[in-house]
Amino acid sequence: IISIFKEEKKLSDYAETKQGMATGNNNKFLRFWFEIDFNKIGFYMHDVQEALESGKKWFPYNKNGNFRKWYGNNEVVIAFDRENYNILANMGNHLPSRQYYFKKGITWSLFGWEAFSVRFKDYGFVFDVSGSSAFMNDSLIYYILGFLSSSIAFYFLAILAPTVNFQIGNIADLPLIVPKDSQIIEQINSLVKENIYLAKSDW
Repeated sequence: IISIFKEEKKLSDYAETKQGMATGNNNKFLRFWFEIDFNKIGFYMHDVQEALESGKKWFPYNKNGNFRKWYGNNEVVIAFDRENYNILANMGNHLPSRQYYFKKGITWSLFGWEAFSVRFKDYGFVFDVSGSSAFMNDSLIYYILGFLSSSIAFYFLAILAPTVNFQIGNIADLPLIVPKDSQIIEQINSLVKENIYLAKSDW
């Protein structure tokens, strides 16, 4: 384990880990999706500009939730039309990492007493400070999700974050071995996609 930490590249060499937003007033900006007229929710946006120009007011929002791996916890929407965007830009933590909003990636729960809860997220989500996210090349997204969902990743995290409060720096510092054999990556990707499919069907 010591040699892995010393010799291997870090996850930050392959992915960008980003802290999400703190609205400053969740009661004002956040709702459960079923509280909102479904036609007013904008799905699968690719960036902030597309969202602001869509005419929609509400958009999916990653906000931690209970322990769940692979996919899910998609319960909350945020008011993120142009009017609310301008308000949010001047309160809370001022929309950090906004260039990554709505991008495809991986999100995780901030706390994990017994395991690390990591999930795939498709395009279209803004993310919360307690639902921080990582963004990487599409060719590695499933491989990295598989690694982060493994018991060895949680073991490494217990070394880096003994308080089991998983900050973006802890995730970025994890050692990551990417095999040169593409068949190994493809095999892992296949298993991860199957897990996402099963978790999504269940959700």
